[in-house]
Amino acid sequence: FFFFKQKTAYEISACLVGSEMCIRDRPVHEMKISGNYLFSASDDSKIFVWELILQKGKLVPQVAHRDQLSGHKDGVVKLEIADDTLYSGSLDHNILSWDLKEIRNRIRERRCMYREDILSLSLIHIS
Repeated sequence: FFFFKQKTAYEISACLVGSEMCIRDRPVHEMKISGNYLFSASDDSKIFVWELILQKGKLVPQVAHRDQLSGHKDGVVKLEIADDTLYSGSLDHNILSWDLKEIRNRIRERRCMYREDILSLSLIHIS
């Protein structure tokens, strides 16, 4: 099991080190990587979605929290990825499936909305 605290780096696989990960001091039971996203399963019934951001000139990638998936009623202990679908198994005796394309689209939409909010705020201050 891994415990992540903000501003601390822990090895999360043989070739990947993450920093600034915060999962409320809950144990992480499983992690899977798909593209530039890492999914972590934790005791609080949620799946956290992290974006792996490689910084130029640094060997250690940065990790940013992007989303959380809720649907289980007990700790999530198993994750598998197949055909653009994330499957999660929980102590609530359920297996849920998550569409990875939909998750990536939701993250992109939030990023666009955030940029639009910043732009609108800067326009208000200019006026």
